Amino acid sequence: MNIGKQVMLIWLSLLLVSSSFPMLTASAAEQREPVMISGNFTSIDFNVTAPTVSNNVYTLDSKFLGTASMTPGSNSAGRVADSDDSHAFFMEASTAAINSFKSGINKADRFGIQTRVKFNNTNSKRSLFEVKSMTPPSGTAAWPTLLTFDELGKIKDAKGNPAGTYAADQWYDIVVDVDSPNHRYSAWINGELAVDHVDLGNFTGVTQNKMIQNTNAGKTPSRITIAYLKAGTVSDSVPLSGLSIQPLNGDFFVNQTAPLTLVKTPSNSADHSYNWLSSHTDIVEVDSQGVITGRRPGTARITVSSAQNPSITASIDITVKAMTAPILINPSYLNADYSNSNLQVNNNVVTVDSNFLGKITANAGSSSAGLISDNGSNVLYLEAVNSSLNTFKSAINKTDRFAIQTRVKFNNTDSSRSLFEMKSMNPPAGTPAWPTLLTFDQAGRIKDYKGNVLGSYAADQWYDIVVDMDTPNHRYSVWINGEVKVNNLDLGNFVGVSQNKIIQNTNASKTASRTFIAYMKVSDIVLPLQDFELPDREVVKGKAAILTTRQFLKKPMWSR
Repeated sequence: MNIGKQVMLIWLSLLLVSSSFPMLTASAAEQREPVMISGNFTSIDFNVTAPTVSNNVYTLDSKFLGTASMTPGSNSAGRVADSDDSHAFFMEASTAAINSFKSGINKADRFGIQTRVKFNNTNSKRSLFEVKSMTPPSGTAAWPTLLTFDELGKIKDAKGNPAGTYAADQWYDIVVDVDSPNHRYSAWINGELAVDHVDLGNFTGVTQNKMIQNTNAGKTPSRITIAYLKAGTVSDSVPLSGLSIQPLNGDFFVNQTAPLTLVKTPSNSADHSYNWLSSHTDIVEVDSQGVITGRRPGTARITVSSAQNPSITASIDITVKAMTAPILINPSYLNADYSNSNLQVNNNVVTVDSNFLGKITANAGSSSAGLISDNGSNVLYLEAVNSSLNTFKSAINKTDRFAIQTRVKFNNTDSSRSLFEMKSMNPPAGTPAWPTLLTFDQAGRIKDYKGNVLGSYAADQWYDIVVDMDTPNHRYSVWINGEVKVNNLDLGNFVGVSQNKIIQNTNASKTASRTFIAYMKVSDIVLPLQDFELPDREVVKGKAAILTTRQFLKKPMWSR
């Protein structure tokens, strides 16, 4: 009995071991890296190249995608800006399907396709690479669709087998290995093997290709967006063995954005999808592409890992510094200290200055303005009760880079104030920008001109504000109480200051709402140096040497 039991156990063990081999083989297949695509047959990057269009027909390329014909009112196509300001090509079906089409391809060798696509919904069907076979020696030519993203949110292979699910508004990186000589193909989606050596039937090579966007049942716009596509020679991938992140060049500041450079080992290893993580998102944020943004001073560790092999990781510590405010020099354009100023008042019109703030027109009983004592020192005030009021200066026509420095406070947080509503001078083309650099809104929030919330503010508290107006580069930065709040924000079609306002609005209850201004300076600007190295110089004893630089040194230390 014991011998019989031992024989039975050995036989069962052998059976279990032998049955495990196919599972191991399948697992190994699932870990197969995507093939590498050369792009030597065709390569289209829609962020770089805009397709030509004539009579509602877009020409995408001459090799593989061909053309896309649209019927206005039923479907559409074109080049469009994505959320990150990069460009892509879209095909959109409303009441009729739309597709790209290329015939006469006649490609019989093994080749690969690599593309990046996304979709605006999951209730319409997309056919990626409906490829008709060249005429075979006998029988009917195969006509497979290599990948279908169907109207139920499922991905299917050429035989209708499930290959995964998909979501709306998410990019999918797709690699396809079309092995025409062996009548089979494989496909990877976001680095994961989704189709493995599926037989293509009576297939001898590609004669025509389509990408199709179908309508959905509700006939609402259904879109496929294509970032790029390349096709060409296939080479088997080199496995990734390691990652590293290159250090940033120079200091990294609050509100600054920078891409991290990822280094693969070996350098010719397959492209992977990567997961990025910040140890402190309140200090440094990182997006899915490894682009970091400084949020507040401090240090955070950024870690990246391969989505296909999470054991391969790399980390780097990022230190965020607070940007030093610019230094104002020669405030000859405007240097107003209201503690020792006398303002002209005539028929409820207060003349503040002739260069930047201009005049304030009050409406007796509804609004008022002038000088008022604050803790024994005069300040300029604007008060709105039943109607708003503002400073106003036109014809400023200031096109250089300059700085504004001021000190303000408010008596409440339930009325809106616009600091420096600036209309641009007329640009060479288009509509001039008209931004408000800072808004202290009726909900106690501070916002930049794009509406981004910079923080909150309190009543009866002074705020020291410095603005760097980099007009030649159409950008501006702001420091509030020494902390950078707006960093190099684009001003759009802005070529110089034509007019400027500071506005005090009413609140909902029509009680007195005030803005107080202690002083206002407008001047040339220099930026503080982070590092400074003097050139070697010989100085004759008893004589002086002048060192010139148009930047500001704070607390320099000298040695000899």
